[in-house]
Amino acid sequence: MVAKDVRDRALGAVIGAAVGDALGAHYEFCDPADIAKKGDIEMLPDGPYPRPAGQWTDDTAMSNCILEVAAKGLDLNSKEGLDAITRAFQEWRNSNPRAIGRQINAVLGTSGTDDSDELLRDSKKLPGNRKGGNGSLMRTTPVALPFLGEGEAVLAMKAAGKISDLTHYDQRAREACQMWTNAIRHAILLGTVQGLPSYLQNFAEVEEQRFWVEKFQAAESATVADYAPTNGWVVNALVCAWHAISTTSGKGEQHFRDAMVKAIRIGYDTDTVACIAGGLLGACWGADAIPEEWKVVLQGYPGWTVVDLVERVDAILEA
Repeated sequence: MVAKDVRDRALGAVIGAAVGDALGAHYEFCDPADIAKKGDIEMLPDGPYPRPAGQWTDDTAMSNCILEVAAKGLDLNSKEGLDAITRAFQEWRNSNPRAIGRQINAVLGTSGTDDSDELLRDSKKLPGNRKGGNGSLMRTTPVALPFLGEGEAVLAMKAAGKISDLTHYDQRAREACQMWTNAIRHAILLGTVQGLPSYLQNFAEVEEQRFWVEKFQAAESATVADYAPTNGWVVNALVCAWHAISTTSGKGEQHFRDAMVKAIRIGYDTDTVACIAGGLLGACWGADAIPEEWKVVLQGYPGWTVVDLVERVDAILEA
């Protein structure tokens, strides 16, 4: 039986990521000055493409592919589980989504396969300068959920790396997904965001530590203006998300709301930065801390609402 507070935080992770995605979607590709002119950050319709208020984008759509596979009880580290995720990704692409990342579209379109080994092969072949986008980090929140048992942190991070590699065969993308998965898992179990520095202390290699410590120091400074315009890159997306979380004061709903606003006001890839930040914020504070007016309007591929997200999370936790 999963403890009530752990369940609330697991729900918070998934719902928080979806809320960040849908909230940031209206402001995508805007710079900070343009966003400032729009006034208060609200759950608004439209943006780069027509959509109702509360509809999530490709970030949560791909996340839901992983969530559904995990809810069916498949091991995310197994060939069977990875094949199921690959099929789900292909089904989503074949639904003609309004938004799909160039890198993901290239890999899924090239392979046209339901086999994870073949998809990984094509991901490896993609030109090097296109592999490090934030498209695998944006969907990584659900990966931690099946691995909340004692001693399962390494299994969670291993799965995160494998799923990232399916479309983003890149060292930094893999590290970011493993790091964020450890942070999500830690937050669900303990209610803090300290799983991020914990990863660097306990799991990272020396070179990896050096690279990311410098990035986190930048994230925890007063501004990330130099990183924001290129936050489509996985490293800078993570820097911007961590900046919003770590430089915002408060607790519970106040911290969630204010950090979401800060994540979006950074600008550019607003839906993804807010999606990444929302997953960790929700995992820390729980679903009850997410503003109700943001939750009730949530909906999107594959025809789900927040009720469907809750059902899948519960199925994973009850397995």
